[in-house]
Amino acid sequence: MTDGPVNPDFSAPEGLGGGQSAPPPLCPADGAALDALLGARAMGVDVAGGAGPMPAEASDRAPGVRGLLSLLDRMPEAEGPDGAHPPADLSRRTIDAVAEARQRERFAEQVQAFAQGPRAVAFSWRQLGAAAAAVILGVAMLIPVLNNNQQQAQQIACRSNLGSVGQAFMGYAASNRGALPRYQVQPGAVWWNVGSGAGDGPVQSNASHLLILMHENLVRLEQLACPSRGDAATGSLIANQRDWSRPEAVSYSYQNQYRAEATKLELNPKLIILADKNPLLRTRSDGTGMFHDTSVALGSVSEAHGDDGHNLLLADGSARWAFRTTHDTGRHGADNMWTPVGAEPGQALQGTELPESSSFDSFLVP
Repeated sequence: MTDGPVNPDFSAPEGLGGGQSAPPPLCPADGAALDALLGARAMGVDVAGGAGPMPAEASDRAPGVRGLLSLLDRMPEAEGPDGAHPPADLSRRTIDAVAEARQRERFAEQVQAFAQGPRAVAFSWRQLGAAAAAVILGVAMLIPVLNNNQQQAQQIACRSNLGSVGQAFMGYAASNRGALPRYQVQPGAVWWNVGSGAGDGPVQSNASHLLILMHENLVRLEQLACPSRGDAATGSLIANQRDWSRPEAVSYSYQNQYRAEATKLELNPKLIILADKNPLLRTRSDGTGMFHDTSVALGSVSEAHGDDGHNLLLADGSARWAFRTTHDTGRHGADNMWTPVGAEPGQALQGTELPESSSFDSFLVP
């Protein structure tokens, strides 16, 4: 009986031959015939009767091998040394013993394979370089997608904030004759000195009027912070705080409130009253006030969202995403939301300009 190639180093096990050389192995044809006949016998097929499957290459050797197997069933009934007869299932037990021996041999091979450990896998520098290049290329392609998804999420969160502020404006206007919130102002005063207001006197920052919504508990400070601005103010205000601590803390530009009359929401639902920060105005290097950077084109969008556009809030309470800085006010056609009506290109703002009208001229400043 064979199971694969014959091992030329095979030696007889202890107790079988006692050190004598092993009997010569069966030839491949005899081995194939013996395997087939033993398999048939294991399934209860009569081997001596010639039944059972037989490989074509072993058919000529099968009769002789079958005759040898038949001897297993012709064992004499003589008693053994202990008075016992040979067991009736001697053939079956012999087959089972052979199968068990095969199983032990396979198990020993597995143990030896585990003892040798994993085989070393060799890679060439060219293969490693190609793999590294593929990883780098994949990351390079993925980063813009992730950044774009993050920017879109921030745009949506910012627009949601403006929607909440719009509801706060509506609530304030309902209790204040339809007007937008503003402190006591001095028309013609400088409106961009964020952080200069103190006490109960006139404030010097247009953005300070937004804090009224906080003190009235109509909005949270987080809702006045654009998610795209990491330096935006969050948290809470002190009891008498009437202005922002610094220009960088302000996320949005508010409709200029330094006119004699307050802006009324019902006068023009299309009027833009709040938007991402005006890109034309920069903080001075010494931190005192702001200035108009004339190198920035009047048609530039806010820088809050990667120069892709800006979120804005209309007087009707709706928040929108826009790609342009001009809009139709319904009366004088296109209106640039960053400058008052009539502003000329290259003309620097001084921080005292006022909107021509509080009902159709959007002029959003800090």
